[in-house]
Amino acid sequence: MTPEGWARIQALFDAALDRAPETRSAFLDAACAGEADLRREVESLLDAFEEHGPVDALASEIVAPLIQPAAQVGGQRVGPYRLGRELGHGGMGAVYLAERADGEFDQRVAIKVVRERLGRP
Repeated sequence: MTPEGWARIQALFDAALDRAPETRSAFLDAACAGEADLRREVESLLDAFEEHGPVDALASEIVAPLIQPAAQVGGQRVGPYRLGRELGHGGMGAVYLAERADGEFDQRVAIKVVRERLGRP
């Protein structure tokens, strides 16, 4: 997928979220104008959002077990990603290089693990 294609999907997802759930289908009919693949991608994101909520809440659930000394984090999984080497750290936590480990596709990302005391009230 091109960066432009992903930007378009994100823009339509954001616009759809701004609408009431019962009006999203009509919005996507007009916005996707017969582009079935585009609509399918946006609907997939909407379904995931409805099922799991905002990414911040899901990320907190996934990362909670990883809040431990940095030396013990490498190699652990965060959702579909396997954490690798530490890229940097600071007062809020550490950032790790991670690779997609579920076989769906190849992707490298940076994942920030926040220190435990910052994630708790």
